[in-house]
Amino acid sequence: MHNKHQIVQRLLEKDKESLSELYDSYIRHITNVLYTTSVPRQYHEKIIVEMFQIIWFSPDVLINEKHMSVSITKLCIDLTKTTFPDVS
Repeated sequence: MHNKHQIVQRLLEKDKESLSELYDSYIRHITNVLYTTSVPRQYHEKIIVEMFQIIWFSPDVLINEKHMSVSITKLCIDLTKTTFPDVS
């Protein structure tokens, strides 16, 4: 995978392959993050889909942190809180 700024640029250009690369690179990490929350497993897919929709339509969310993995983790956790406000 390319560096963070290249991925974001490709996403801004609506390069679907870059979204697939991002998914392939981080799905295991995202799944692990979700398993550490109290969100019921049947909702994990919904959160993952929403995450990648947000990334697709607003790739700038990935540049808020020094490392993309931190941006992705924070986005995932934020989504669990907004989708399931009583869970952590």
